[in-house]
Amino acid sequence: VYESKNVCMLKMTDKFAETTGVVNWGGGILAIGYDSGSGTWLMGGENGKLNEYTGAHFINRSGDLVSWGFSDVGAIAHNGSYWLIGGSNAKILNRWDGSGSFTDVTSNLVNFGAGIKSMDYKNTTPEYWLIGGVNGSLNKYDGTTWSDLKTGLGFGTDEVTHIISVSYTHLRAH
Repeated sequence: VYESKNVCMLKMTDKFAETTGVVNWGGGILAIGYDSGSGTWLMGGENGKLNEYTGAHFINRSGDLVSWGFSDVGAIAHNGSYWLIGGSNAKILNRWDGSGSFTDVTSNLVNFGAGIKSMDYKNTTPEYWLIGGVNGSLNKYDGTTWSDLKTGLGFGTDEVTHIISVSYTHLRAH
């Protein structure tokens, strides 16, 4: 299942404690994303902490998040062009192209609960994002249109905690 994609999974209850070199941290790492094109990592954590790792050094990006406050960073993913960063204990979603300003795209979420717990991107035609969260929330974003998939999912009040690109053909929510 993982032969053609670098995968890093973190269990939400177990957090890394070692953060040597990370800028202005002071808390657990809750989400990690990787951009294979640039070799850049983003890692997010408690109280709105966000660091970029270039392979050589860390850059504090916490202050770049828009309308963030102190929400935990609970989900991070990259689609080859831009990052999406989601707040896990507040409904907040930022978009970042990797070099310019961050943009708050929270208002695009449709019928979404109070926190984003997972996301991933399907990079084969048709390409789209799945973004999951509390109260069974699941949105699909195809680059133009945001859609609510919550009703068809049938998770009730359960959280969508994992979305994993299985074969570059299908995304699965759990």
